[in-house]
Amino acid sequence: MLDAIAHHGLNAKIMRVGNLSARQKDGEFQINFNTNNFLAMLRAYVIIGMMPYDALDQRFELSPIDEVAHAIMLLAQTPKDCTVFHPYNTHRQFMSDILTGIAEAGITLKRVEPEEFQRTLEGVMENPDLVPLLRPLMAYDMGTGHKTRWIESTNDYTTQVLYRLGFQWPPTSADYVHRFVDTIIGFDYFTV
Repeated sequence: MLDAIAHHGLNAKIMRVGNLSARQKDGEFQINFNTNNFLAMLRAYVIIGMMPYDALDQRFELSPIDEVAHAIMLLAQTPKDCTVFHPYNTHRQFMSDILTGIAEAGITLKRVEPEEFQRTLEGVMENPDLVPLLRPLMAYDMGTGHKTRWIESTNDYTTQVLYRLGFQWPPTSADYVHRFVDTIIGFDYFTV
């Protein structure tokens, strides 16, 4: 795509969005939430019934879809030589905060040492009906001895452009997380 933009006159922008989540305005979520990888990861933890302590301090961005759409519309109006953007929320939420929202909605996950989580995950994976639902966690050690790491990214350039266009990401409040979780639970997403 970059080649077509640079050498063949394609008038396009590349928008690499983040973790699309419920609208900021009212908490409504995308109709195809079943394909959302972040939600699939949460559901995998719910199926197992636990989360390792070392996952609690992972930080995630939740990019409200209405805010992402607004940011994209603004970025689409930038000069032609500005082609690649990363419109995702600059505010991060700890997994432990997201779990608090899930717990307040009635779903409690046991917090365990990584070794106990690994043993339990391997046991649950013996059920072939659950394996497809556990795929988002497949990179977790799985006895290989390799520790997984989250790849950090930055959207500083895009954020600076958005500031100049009068846009700023709203902070991810506890209320937003609760509305987001309540909406997903309302769809029985975590029920297996």
